[in-house]
Amino acid sequence: MSNEIDTDNLKELTPKLAVALAKKDYLSLKNVSVISDAVAVELAKHKGDFLVLDGLATISDSVAAALAKHNGRALRLGLTSISDAVAAALGKSKNEQLELDNLTAISDAAAKSLAERKGTLSLSGLTTISEATAQEFAKLKGGLWLEGLKTISDAAAAALCKRKESISFE
Repeated sequence: MSNEIDTDNLKELTPKLAVALAKKDYLSLKNVSVISDAVAVELAKHKGDFLVLDGLATISDSVAAALAKHNGRALRLGLTSISDAVAAALGKSKNEQLELDNLTAISDAAAKSLAERKGTLSLSGLTTISEATAQEFAKLKGGLWLEGLKTISDAAAAALCKRKESISFE
């Protein structure tokens, strides 16, 4: 008998259920599309390797601030857009890896906030970035994954080449 909990079909979470699930090492909630502030606070207590919230296409500033307190190894969110305020909150995250691979565009201000964090930042859904965004990402203290880039200006490429940390375009 396995002690694993199948979370694939969960669509909603209560704070009480979030408390129980936060004890799992690898927690994937791919079909949960909305979470409350209280649920985000409980999920942020997850200490396992991965917290995967692929179903969250958008989140509020307060949910972002709560999730930024996640102390596990990696936080993956399914965000398809990101406000400057959400990026500012997530830029304070302490986990080793922040994955926002469903984003297809990012503002220069959001890029600046995300680049302030320490750790790997994965933005593999971006197909292009501005020179200003590249300059901000050059300052990131951690790995940078931009595996979806299709076009990049010479100036943006030159800015990224100034990075001291690893970068992946594969």
